[in-house]
Amino acid sequence: HNIPTFIPTKVFWVLIGTNDFGVGCSVDIVFIGILRIVEELRMLRPNSKIVINSLLPRTDKMRGGGDGMLFGTSPHKIWDAIQIVNDRLRKYCKKQHNIFYFDATDLFLRKDKEGHEYIPVDLMNDFLHPSTAGYEAFAKHIVNTLRTMQ
Repeated sequence: HNIPTFIPTKVFWVLIGTNDFGVGCSVDIVFIGILRIVEELRMLRPNSKIVINSLLPRTDKMRGGGDGMLFGTSPHKIWDAIQIVNDRLRKYCKKQHNIFYFDATDLFLRKDKEGHEYIPVDLMNDFLHPSTAGYEAFAKHIVNTLRTMQ
């Protein structure tokens, strides 16, 4: 329990899980791990709101290419796994009181002429972590969401 009890917390924003795929965790393990953290927060601060952020888009490390495309021949299919976890998180949040889902996917994805999704290099120059421009866009949406929760 590393959350100080003397700090009143109105909202927790949870953005975790994507690195677990990088070390070989399954969809189930990632999903359960996120819920474990959320339940711990709920136990420690039952009156706080919790926002579960979608796992952000990322490319498969094993696919290579460095073009940000979210399709290919990689057997790992991290993007497919992320979408499954995000769908489960969305459904979980709909059934909960004071737990909300924030989908940031569309902030970081674009489509090429053929309709394939990709991550623009200006938003995530390593196709995993938001760049300064990515964080700026992300922050605006987070702030707007928090304002609507007051």
